[in-house]
Amino acid sequence: MKIYLYSAISQESANRLSPIFATASGRAKAALARLRDMLAWRLLGQFKCRQYNYAEHPNSNAGDIAIRHALRQELATAFSPAPVDFVELAWGDLTAEWVDRMNADGDLFVIGGSGYYQHDVKGVLNRQPAADVEHLRRMRCPIAAIGIGVNCVLQNHDTKVGGFDARSEAIVRESLGLLSLCMVRDVRSLELLQSLSVKPVVLAGDSALFLDAAPRTPRESSDHPGPVIGLNFPFHGPFSESMLAKNLPIYAGALKTLRDKTGCRFVYFQHSDAEAVIPKLLGWSGVAVETVSGDPRETLLRYASLTVHFCGMLHSAILSTNAGTPCVNVAYDIKNRGFLQLLGTERFLLDPGRLTEDAIVKAVVTMIAERDAVARQIRARKAELRATFTATLRTFAEPLLEATSPSGSRRG
Repeated sequence: MKIYLYSAISQESANRLSPIFATASGRAKAALARLRDMLAWRLLGQFKCRQYNYAEHPNSNAGDIAIRHALRQELATAFSPAPVDFVELAWGDLTAEWVDRMNADGDLFVIGGSGYYQHDVKGVLNRQPAADVEHLRRMRCPIAAIGIGVNCVLQNHDTKVGGFDARSEAIVRESLGLLSLCMVRDVRSLELLQSLSVKPVVLAGDSALFLDAAPRTPRESSDHPGPVIGLNFPFHGPFSESMLAKNLPIYAGALKTLRDKTGCRFVYFQHSDAEAVIPKLLGWSGVAVETVSGDPRETLLRYASLTVHFCGMLHSAILSTNAGTPCVNVAYDIKNRGFLQLLGTERFLLDPGRLTEDAIVKAVVTMIAERDAVARQIRARKAELRATFTATLRTFAEPLLEATSPSGSRRG
């Protein structure tokens, strides 16, 4: 079974250097910009950082990497006992030449996860699906979209978000019509995409919610008596830069209050290269944090050791939930709201446009008090979603396995 896996980050694209860091002059300019940023924060308390001066590898988003690992894991299980040969492509790398190759030897093309469809508040779709649909038309193997969703950035929770505009709707409708399977991660994506598809759309959750953790390795146990609170704040583009410029001083103030109020310690989960600067800035604000980064299968073990998690990135919330740790989330995109609504914990969403220290402290203290009950709730919901995810994939895989068996034709 040969599966072409088309996800936001492939193994190859994860290793690509940003153009800025590919030359000595670019690295020197970035280093100078970083120095200016540090001085602005330490002397003026102003966040001036630009993500591109910190992202040595632009495709380092841990959430997208977790999706890729999870999809390989779940697809291999669904097609077992047949061996699966994966060929990975990153979004944007699909070409006519790749289509010719998969038409020659591919059994399945998978669009892998997360915000494949993104639109702005006016309903204008991102360019990727329109570019891809030209290639999807030519594919002769079945096409599946697994764990996909619809993204839209929110300035605040009063932002009015509708559907796609007419041109974008036509593109989405055609791409959905070419799918043999469509599995989505949240209710809004289900409602929006089902309204444009004549085929069933299945609500089954984000694939990263089902990623298995790496084998546990011994760690030194902590004798810290208070809560352990996880942290993660987005820093991956212009909107997150502006959000951090406004909210990082608020985060720092709230974290100091939480430390004094609860005796907690903090662990920062770094989800991209650029985020390495955030623990430094927090430290210079008087908030000491431990930093965790690396393979999401390994960081899952650290997520499981938390009391609660306070985060902004969707997949930081998803990995925390996967590990059984409840989260308070700053919902900067409709996708964040959709995930916590799926879990039934939307009362722990915070509005990035109206964030205050008091709101953060109240939400996190409440979550600490209700931690065990909320943890039971999210574990139960995860089990329900995983059962649907597994059953849907296995049902889809069975006729493909029969068609590619020695007694069947190559693609039925």
